[in-house]
Formats: sequence, structure tokens, C-alpha cells
Amino acid sequence: MLQTVIFHQKIVSDAALDQIQANLPTIVADVLRVPGGNLALLEAQQISLHFIEASRRDVGKNIHVLIYAGLNDPRQADRTNRAKKIREEIVTLIGDEYSVDVRLYLQYIGAAEEVIVRQGESEE
Repeated sequence: MLQTVIFHQKIVSDAALDQIQANLPTIVADVLRVPGGNLALLEAQQISLHFIEASRRDVGKNIHVLIYAGLNDPRQADRTNRAKKIREEIVTLIGDEYSVDVRLYLQYIGAAEEVIVRQGESEE
């Protein structure tokens, strides 16, 4: 799963956060989809969102999005343009009432996930 963390200040409305929740997985998947194997072929259901309300002591943008994605040459070549595109899409969704920052971190990713199968259930 591709991890996306959304830090938001308390002033950001639930409506804006709902728009981000509903649409950001598709936006990220579309912008980061490139040729090049399993790490490059993203679908919206592969995008994991984590919302964190900022402390009143935090300074910076109203919404700060951190995206951790697998590194490959096509993404690396234009990573800044891809981050800008995601930011533009978010602003189109929620308007320009809030300041938005998007950071795209491309890296080699190792992952270990625990799958819990309860007795009587299948692992589907």
C-alpha cells in the first residue's frame, strides 16, 4: 500500500477533509501511475490515507500532504511536477480557502503486513 499522511490544522472544515478522503486516492494513483512493473501500476484502493490533526503549536500550511511512493525512473524524472499536479488537484477540490503543501517522497520500500484470519473466515 502506498502511504499518504494528511496533516491538517483544526480550522480545516470537515467538508474539505471529506473531499480529500473521497478523491485523493484516485488523484494520487492517476498522477503516480507510470509504466514499469507492479510498483508503478497504482490503483486507488492501494492508497492508504492517514489523517492527523496538527497541534496548535504547529506552524506551516493548513494542509500538509506527505506521500511515500516506490521509486522508479519515470517518477523520479519529474517528481516535482507530479507533486505540483497533486497539489493543484487538491486545491481544485477544496478551493483556495486553505494553504496546501504536497511532498512526494520516492524511495525503495520494504513492507511487512500482518494478515489476521479469524476462525471460520477466508483470507479474501
